[in-house]
Amino acid sequence: MSGGILNASDWSTAANWSSASKPVNNDDTVVPNTLNDNVTMSADESDLDVDLLHVQKGFTGTFGTSASPLVFAADLIKVFGSSGFYMEVGDGTTSSGITDEIRLQMRTHNTPVELGKEAAASLGQFERIICQRGLITLKGNIAFTATSVVEVGFMADQAGDVRVIIGSGAGTLPNLRMNGGRVTSDGAITTATVCNGILTQDTAAVTTVFVYRGGRLELNGSGTVATTVVIYDGGWLDLLQTSFQKTITTLYLFPGANIIWDQNLSGSPGLHTITNPFDMRNAE
Repeated sequence: MSGGILNASDWSTAANWSSASKPVNNDDTVVPNTLNDNVTMSADESDLDVDLLHVQKGFTGTFGTSASPLVFAADLIKVFGSSGFYMEVGDGTTSSGITDEIRLQMRTHNTPVELGKEAAASLGQFERIICQRGLITLKGNIAFTATSVVEVGFMADQAGDVRVIIGSGAGTLPNLRMNGGRVTSDGAITTATVCNGILTQDTAAVTTVFVYRGGRLELNGSGTVATTVVIYDGGWLDLLQTSFQKTITTLYLFPGANIIWDQNLSGSPGLHTITNPFDMRNAE
């Protein structure tokens, strides 16, 4: 078996691995807490697709940099340490080009993470991204599969542990599930479920949003369109964070739902246009 435990900075140097051979497809790899160096790649590893990458708790170096992210794919990535994690999925010429699952529980709430794909023509995609702690940016070049999901905030400190930024130009995210933290999105989302935390949707469209107790949806950007918004008991919808025009096709407000808006400003060219409002808060 190649790969194993990385003992020095350069991933691409065979002698730096416990197996004395650098990783190949389907290997298991570990960045241990005993490694005090930053992890780099001196060779092109863009077609690499390992089974597992485990960045151990206590590793204090960085994994790549913002200017030079490390390019590869994996079935499962578990990141419990590092002072920064910067990765792009490779082109998948002979491998799947899909990172099936990445779990991000960084050292602190503001430890940076940046995820993307290698190039505009790359097939590299993410299937499941679990964001538990850190300042996580899904870059504008990121790509998702048809069933991808981003899960946010499943930690004890739901409000402060994690923030996720989805960049402008990002591929449409099929599913967002929130149980805390904050997501600010300039990318399109098909279905968002907000059980806790705040989803701020800026310029791109979101098709369907369900907001439950403890959750909050802010529609902010110019031309933001939501097809269906459902606010349940204890959930919040905020339409007054900015002065830009917002449009909702169908809005359901169940008993106990909360909405921040100005009905005097409703209707084009007002701050918001709601085509089909169903307000059941005062229903007998």
